[in-house]
Amino acid sequence: MKMMFELMVVVLILSTGLVSGEYFNIDFGNTGWNQAPGIDWIPSNTFGAAANQPGEWYCITGPSGSSSMTDITGNNVPVGYSLNVYNQYTGTNYSDSDMGHLFKDYVSTLSNYPWDFTVRNLQNGTYNIYLYAPERVGISTGDLDVNGVMVSDFAGDNSSSLIESVNWKLATVEVTDGNLSVVRTKSYAVGGSGLSGLQIAPVPEPGTMILFAGCGLLLRRKIK
Repeated sequence: MKMMFELMVVVLILSTGLVSGEYFNIDFGNTGWNQAPGIDWIPSNTFGAAANQPGEWYCITGPSGSSSMTDITGNNVPVGYSLNVYNQYTGTNYSDSDMGHLFKDYVSTLSNYPWDFTVRNLQNGTYNIYLYAPERVGISTGDLDVNGVMVSDFAGDNSSSLIESVNWKLATVEVTDGNLSVVRTKSYAVGGSGLSGLQIAPVPEPGTMILFAGCGLLLRRKIK
C-alpha cells in the first residue's frame, strides 16, 4: 500500500508540474443577437471542439487588446492579446448549438484588408493551435502565418460537424519569446477573410510522456 501511494504521488506531481504551457479557448464575434435576446453566443464550457479541450471560452468581439484573458479553468491570467482588423465585420447568424456559436459568429475583413491576432506573455514551449473558419458564403480564413507555420486558406462552410481542413485546421508551433501571432498573408474569397475561433493547447514534452507511460506501467503491475 505504501508503494502504491508513493507511485500515485509521483503521477500526480507529473500531471500537475511537467506539462508546461497555458490553455485557452477563444471565440471571435458577437456575444448576442438582437433578434434572439437572451441567447449566449459563446460556446458552453462542456464544448471541447477539435482540441477536445472543454472549459471556459473567452470571447473577443472585435478589434481590441487586453493585458489579460480568461483561461479554460475560468481564471483571469496575465496573458494579453491584440486583434487588429481593418474594415472589420462581425457576423452573427442564429444558432442554438455550441457548433453554431463557434462557427456562425466571427471577425472578418473585406478581401483587400489585412488582419492579425497576437497573444502575448505565453509560457514558452510547443503548442497545438486549432483554427476555425467563419461559416459564411464568400468568407474564408485566407492564407495564415502562425508563428512561422503556414496554413493555407480554408472556408468554414459546415457547422454540423467538425471536419479537419474543411472548417478547422491545426498548426503546431514553437513559442520562444512569449508571443503567438496569427497573420493573414493573402486573401482569396470575394467576401473577405477572418476567424471564428481559436484554441491554444500545450504539447507535452517527449520526456513527460515517457514518464507518464512508465508510471502507468508501474501502477498496473502493483495493482496486479
